[in-house]
Amino acid sequence: MTSPGWHILPRWCGLLLAILLIGLPPQGQAEETSFPVDPVAGHQDISLALSYLQTPDAPLSVDDMGALQKRFTPLDGRLEPPKGNAPLWLRTRLSNPGTEALTRWLSLGSPMLEHVEIYLLSPQQGSWDHQQGGTRVPRTKKPIRAPQPVFEIHLPPGESRLLLIHIGHPDGRPLNPTLWSPETYRQASSETQLPQILMLGGLLGGTLLALSAWAALRQRSWAWLALLTFTLGVLLSTHAGLLGTYAWPALWAFPPFIPLLALAGSLYALAGLSLSALPAGMFPPRGRQALTILQGLVTLVLLAGSWQPLLANRVMLWLAPLLALSCLLSCIRVLRRGFAPARYLALGLATWGLLELLRQGAASGILPVSGLAGLSWALGPLLALPLFILSLMARNHHLADQLIISHQQNEAQRDFLARVNHELRSPLNTIIGFARMLKRGSARLTTREGAEGIEQNGLRLLTMIDELLEESRLRSGRLELQPAPLSLEGWLDGLRQSWSVSTESRGNRFRLHVEGELPDCILIDGHRLRQVLDNLLSNANRHTHAGEVCLTLLARQVTHRQRVKLEFLVRDTGEGIPPELLPLIFEPFIRGEQQRGQGGFGLGLPIARELLRRMDSDITVSSHLGEGSLFRFVLACPICPEEDPAPPKPAPSPRIPAAEAQLPGTARILVVDDQAEDRLLLLDQLARLGIQGVAAASGHEAMALLAETEGLPQDWHGVITDQRMAHGDGWAVLRFVRDRLPALPVILVSAEPPRRPDSLPEQYNFDAFLAKPFDLPELSLALHGLCFSSPRKDTSHVPPDQLEALLELIEGGEVTAIEAWCEQASLADEATQEFAEKIATACRQLDFPEMERLTRDRLDHPHS
Repeated sequence: MTSPGWHILPRWCGLLLAILLIGLPPQGQAEETSFPVDPVAGHQDISLALSYLQTPDAPLSVDDMGALQKRFTPLDGRLEPPKGNAPLWLRTRLSNPGTEALTRWLSLGSPMLEHVEIYLLSPQQGSWDHQQGGTRVPRTKKPIRAPQPVFEIHLPPGESRLLLIHIGHPDGRPLNPTLWSPETYRQASSETQLPQILMLGGLLGGTLLALSAWAALRQRSWAWLALLTFTLGVLLSTHAGLLGTYAWPALWAFPPFIPLLALAGSLYALAGLSLSALPAGMFPPRGRQALTILQGLVTLVLLAGSWQPLLANRVMLWLAPLLALSCLLSCIRVLRRGFAPARYLALGLATWGLLELLRQGAASGILPVSGLAGLSWALGPLLALPLFILSLMARNHHLADQLIISHQQNEAQRDFLARVNHELRSPLNTIIGFARMLKRGSARLTTREGAEGIEQNGLRLLTMIDELLEESRLRSGRLELQPAPLSLEGWLDGLRQSWSVSTESRGNRFRLHVEGELPDCILIDGHRLRQVLDNLLSNANRHTHAGEVCLTLLARQVTHRQRVKLEFLVRDTGEGIPPELLPLIFEPFIRGEQQRGQGGFGLGLPIARELLRRMDSDITVSSHLGEGSLFRFVLACPICPEEDPAPPKPAPSPRIPAAEAQLPGTARILVVDDQAEDRLLLLDQLARLGIQGVAAASGHEAMALLAETEGLPQDWHGVITDQRMAHGDGWAVLRFVRDRLPALPVILVSAEPPRRPDSLPEQYNFDAFLAKPFDLPELSLALHGLCFSSPRKDTSHVPPDQLEALLELIEGGEVTAIEAWCEQASLADEATQEFAEKIATACRQLDFPEMERLTRDRLDHPHS
């Protein structure tokens, strides 16, 4: 038979174990006193009267708390218990000193407390009155319907009752235990809930607005905004206790997974909104990678929340500011790249983040403004929402403007292509027509007239193609400036002489005005600067009739006279530019109505602007109809040192044929081209130079011819090859020559720039490049410089035929060909090198009169 005392043994063992785990009692423990409830006060804070005890995992019941009375520690007025998630017991004694019974509502401040129980000891019956609340308790089991845990307490007159409060998982949340009269609590609750409901209504309105915009526009950014506002509304209503109190089924407990799901959804939506609202091409790659990684971490934390929702919620609260900061930094980067709508998104994120920092600071006691702790949960998103909407609306306006501009550019491009078709067909019509007339022997056209007409229209066609290629190179960034010393005075004199004649032919007057002290020499690409001014002056001359074209140069030296600022003003008294066309005149495909009947492509002004931007400058324009136009740009140029060193001489070519003593008349050049007409033209040009040409129709045929004489390289003086050919291209010929006949020069002749194959070693290079079409002087210079340069005793002077070819280049203004001539001539003796250097210096300054004088003096005095 079992002893009657054995059934209480497990309880006493558990109590003893709890005492051992809790430890020794602290010193100076105060005796328990009762808290008098004021029958008149509407609410009373009972924090000063509470003591707390955090129990271990051992299960302890309310009956065990009586034996552990001395283990409770006073809260000392703190609103929060010590940190930790262990079960917490609160203890106090409430007394009613009045003569009438009192009914009070006890509230605990945090709506997110999961499970709270209170026990009120009845002295007469010796039993406990039990009530429970919290998010995990269905509403039907709660004593009072309220967002936070609220319990009803009855105190008979003159009676004192022991109150125990058990909190399952406090998680460090503020408690704020307060006794309320029912009327006061209802009034205070309505005052608190009204602004919260209004703010949540604003978020709900934002959700409906975003959904309407998404339904109308089908843009993902609006869908992300709708999801963001909806999940924020769920999250904020959950933290305020409104969702579980008024919208959740009464028979179900509110699951703790919902706020975690809402937080994860809001983070996903914020990342999606940033990625879709900002242009993909401007979005920083690192920002995109950071958002992708953070979204993956949010997914993992959300999955882990199924087992540990409290821990997952803490980790998610750490991820939230990181993701928001990444979105903000990405917005700032995109804003700096010129996308203006990003400023609203960045401002919204910054506002939201600032208010959240204020809320956290107020909640932790760092900031004294406690009112923000309850408002900014909804105030931050509510203030950010209009900015997000403004950002998406501005983005749509930006896209609409871009679409309009795209349509305009498409229309302008179609007009441009039609103009290109017209301008190219006009000279082609003359070329083909004259060729047919010459073919049938028409008496209306002499051979000389036909040849001159074909040549002039061919050159006109070549000029237009060069203009198109120049614009293309500028757009693709393949054009490089080549600064060199430039004498301003001589350069300006050449400019004045040239444009005085050009303007006079149209009945206009040209005037050049210089103010300030000009330096003797500056470092600049004189050829490109002349090209800019030629385009501007040509445009002014074309739109002026019986008026004046004026070029003004203002010089100001700065930074201790080491640099000079040159301000160029091109003014005309012509017809002016309509105001609506001023923003468009620098666009390559847009042209005014008054220009449509004129020749050319209208690329002069766009090319001039791009060249000036390469020189770290830009161009501005002002104009009035009927009064003329003014174009202005400023250049900051370094001043040449007093003794500017001469440019280094190019190294001599290592490709010198073995048969140095042979004359060009006995030389043989291998011509490789798959076009019969091009081969015929090259053979004719070589014959005019007294050189024997041998034709090959493909690279394979050329390599076979070279292989036959591999042991006798003196049979060949050079190879001229095309680039693109069906059976063995020019690069294959180059590789064969470099491997078998390394001393043999190879010249590339092509209609396009050299395009080296990736598999070809870097040391394999052509000795020279001639762009089709080329003239006889250019071919002659290349051949004499590469194939027939030999240290003969009578080379102390330049041959007359080369000087005549140079003079022809100077008269034609062929700057590139003149530079090539100088480069080849600099490989000869010292006297010829000195002459070539003088020509090169005058060429860099575009001083054509000086080049002509030097060349004629050389012709008259060949040995000087």
